[in-house]
Amino acid sequence: MLIAMLSNIQIKNFKCLRDISLRIGKVTVFIGPNGSGKSSVIQALMVLKQSVNNPDVLLNGQLISLGDFKDVLNVGSSRSEITIAMGGEGFLELIRNYEFSYEVTFGSQGTIRHYGELRTQTILKSLSGGLDLPEGIIEIKPSGVRVGNSLVNFASNDRIGHPIRVSGGSIPGDKEGRRQYQELKSLCEEAASVIAKELNNIFAVPGIRGIDKPITELFNNPVKDFITSDGLSKQASNLASTLGYAPEIADKISIWTERLSGRKVRQRLVPDKRTSIETLNPKYNTNIVNEGMGLNQLIFPFSQLAHVPPNSLIAIEEP
Repeated sequence: MLIAMLSNIQIKNFKCLRDISLRIGKVTVFIGPNGSGKSSVIQALMVLKQSVNNPDVLLNGQLISLGDFKDVLNVGSSRSEITIAMGGEGFLELIRNYEFSYEVTFGSQGTIRHYGELRTQTILKSLSGGLDLPEGIIEIKPSGVRVGNSLVNFASNDRIGHPIRVSGGSIPGDKEGRRQYQELKSLCEEAASVIAKELNNIFAVPGIRGIDKPITELFNNPVKDFITSDGLSKQASNLASTLGYAPEIADKISIWTERLSGRKVRQRLVPDKRTSIETLNPKYNTNIVNEGMGLNQLIFPFSQLAHVPPNSLIAIEEP
C-alpha cells in the first residue's frame, strides 16, 4: 500500500515558467489569466510520469506530446536546460513513513542530471544519489546496508524515476541468513522504487475532454490514465473501456452524476466490440453526446477520481 502526499514542486525554464516553487496541499487551486503557466505545471508532471523507466525525459510520449526541446524551453532562459523537481512524504508497508525529493535536469540532447533522496525510519535511515552526466555517478549514500551477515548494495541508475537501484549483495549460506537477506533486499528495493511509485500515482484530467462520438471502440483492458497524446477519440475509448470492465466504478459515477445533475449514466455494449454511454431519464435514454456539455465533461474527472489508488495526486484542468 502506498499512501503519499506530494507537497512541493519546483520548475525552471519550462515553457513560460522561468523559476517557480509551489506548495501543494490536499486541495490546490491555480487561478490566473491565459498563458500564465497553470497548464504547464500539469504538463511538467506528466512529462516526468511518461518518462519513468526511460534513460531520457520524453517530451512526446503516451500521455502528452509537446514537440521539440526548443518548443518547451523558456524563451528568456540564459541556460539551455530545464529542471523539474518535486518532494513530499508518504508511507509504504516495509519502509513505513518516509520523506522524499527528486530532481531531473534535461537539455536538447537528453537527461543531464537526476538525483533523489529518501529519508525513512527504518534501519536504512536515508538513501540518496543519482547521475550527473557526463560527469558520471553522484555518490550513493549509503553504498550498502548490512544486517548480520546479510549485505545489500546500491548503485546509481540512468532510468527516470529510479536514480538508485539495488545492485546485489552478500547472501549468507544458512537458511535463516537467506531469509534475513530476502527481507533486507525487499526493504531496499521498496525504498529504491519510491520515486517511480510517486510519479506513477500522478494523474491528469485534460481541459479538452468528453465523449466525442455516439459509439466508441472498446479496448481489451481498463486503463489508469485516461489522458493520452493520441487524440480525443482514444481518450474517450480509454474512459469507456474502463467503465465497461469496472462496473463498480460505473455505478459510483452514476450515483455522483445523479446527485449533481439528476441523471444517472450507464454504459451499453453494442456489436463489434463497441460501447455507448447514455444518460437515463424517466421516459427515455439519451446518448451522452446529445446531452448538455456539462455532464459529458463531468464524467471524466468523476471517473478518474473513482479509479485511481487512494492518496494519488489528480490534476484537473478547467475544473
